Amino acid sequence: MQFGKKIDKLSLSPVDRAVALTSLILAMDRVDSTLGHFASYLREWSPRSYNDAILEVPRLFANEREHRVIRGDVFEAAKESVDLAYYDPPYGSNNEKMPPSRVRYSAYYHLWTSICLNDRPKLFGKARRREDTSDGFAPSVFRRVST
Repeated sequence: MQFGKKIDKLSLSPVDRAVALTSLILAMDRVDSTLGHFASYLREWSPRSYNDAILEVPRLFANEREHRVIRGDVFEAAKESVDLAYYDPPYGSNNEKMPPSRVRYSAYYHLWTSICLNDRPKLFGKARRREDTSDGFAPSVFRRVST
């Protein structure tokens, strides 16, 4: 049985479900056989991929401060007045030594997305990423278009 299905069968509160998914993602990150993201894989299984996946409760803390998360278009988010901001840029899109990536940003996290959504999306390519992260489905505003 898939871990996501087991987590869903527990009928957890949204916070407890997020903790369980975080535990699963952290455990999987310690036994993967990738080059850092799930966009490329090693030809041979890495030694760590043979380790047991052990779920541990992440360090939790109560946050009593008011906050909000903005998820969306960076150009719209940048218009917001905030005390602290972290913008996670598309990989390879603003690096002179590396051409813009043909892999959409969300494709680097396709496995985590599938785990959190507990879905079985259509897949594409050698790395078997979610179809909804492909160039045709989610074009990037950073993509260069030749004229």
